[in-house]
Amino acid sequence: MSYCEEVCRVVRIYRSPYQTGWSLDWSHGKIIDLYLVAGLNVYARKKIHFSSHQVKVFYGEHAGKFYFPALVLAMTSGPSIAMVLQGEDAVARVRELNGATDPSKAAPGTIRHVFRSAGGPFNTVHGSDSVEAARREMRILFNGP
Repeated sequence: MSYCEEVCRVVRIYRSPYQTGWSLDWSHGKIIDLYLVAGLNVYARKKIHFSSHQVKVFYGEHAGKFYFPALVLAMTSGPSIAMVLQGEDAVARVRELNGATDPSKAAPGTIRHVFRSAGGPFNTVHGSDSVEAARREMRILFNGP
């Protein structure tokens, strides 16, 4: 197993139609800065626009849940930045930096708190919840390992 497979994270940054007052480029730079200051490195990065099919594959484990249609709508509403971050204990560190999944419960200073949606529960960032999930997401987004 390569070093990247052991420590990488996929983080997806997007701007939902409910978020106001900041652009993808501005927020992207601010969010990347938070990861870099925390000692993580950007291994790969690209701008993408998800199709409905891609979202359904990426978030397949959520299909059938009440929020899934809104998730698909939010993810296809505009461009996203997909990144692979690497660093020691990257999974735990990125989860801590991102904050609670529910932005209203995210601790002050976390990415999900600072960049929370003005009109809904949509997350600004996604972080893989395990090394296995990161590998799967890298294959989907980057045709990686």
